[in-house]
Amino acid sequence: MRAPLLALLAPLTLPCCAAPPPAAPAPDLPAPPPAASASAPAASASASAPAAPPAFPTECASTRENLCLLDDAMIARICKVQSTDVALAMLRKGTPWTRAYLRGNTEAWNAADGGSSRYKMMLDEEVLVMRKRAASAMMVGQGAGFDVIRWDGACVSLSEGELTMQKPPRPRATHIAWKELGGPTRDALSADSKVGAAYDKRRKECKGATSGDVTAACEKLDRALGEAIHEFVRNGGEIPTPRLP
Repeated sequence: MRAPLLALLAPLTLPCCAAPPPAAPAPDLPAPPPAASASAPAASASASAPAAPPAFPTECASTRENLCLLDDAMIARICKVQSTDVALAMLRKGTPWTRAYLRGNTEAWNAADGGSSRYKMMLDEEVLVMRKRAASAMMVGQGAGFDVIRWDGACVSLSEGELTMQKPPRPRATHIAWKELGGPTRDALSADSKVGAAYDKRRKECKGATSGDVTAACEKLDRALGEAIHEFVRNGGEIPTPRLP
């Protein structure tokens, strides 16, 4: 009877170790964002950075009534430095700037920045036109005129009636003070035979002085040096281009 009893109990016997339940599927995770390009910030910064101003004017910012004019920002930079080197570089033969000439002797000042310095200007003096000013209805006597630069770098304002665009037989220019020139400009001028000879004569006679208690011969040779510089520049002599701040 024992064997049948075991046969009846066999179906009720559980296995000793049950299989583990299947693992739950992992939830879907968002893909990581793409890595930022290292060059993107630099490119964005360069795109938003303002363009650097030109080192020196070489072409007309605008043309008006056959005048080659500069923009206001460039005029402000030029007139701030009042540099003879800048003036000579702009006056070189072949530059596009409009030349004008004084109709007579006059006194002028720089009305553009309210400067109080007065300049005595002479008949047939050559200047470069930088800007044309419209007549002002708010100020009596403030007619149309021009802001110009002289050969020594000074900026002045002149009325329309004080200038002519017709070149005189012998244009005149402000005196060039050798000591006011920068080293590169002096080197370029000294390399010219006429300017170099005029400088040597003036140096020997003036012994370093150009004003005050000097001889009449010194004053004459100082004027001759200035005229040699005028001729060199007008005839196409090479003048180094200075940088403007």
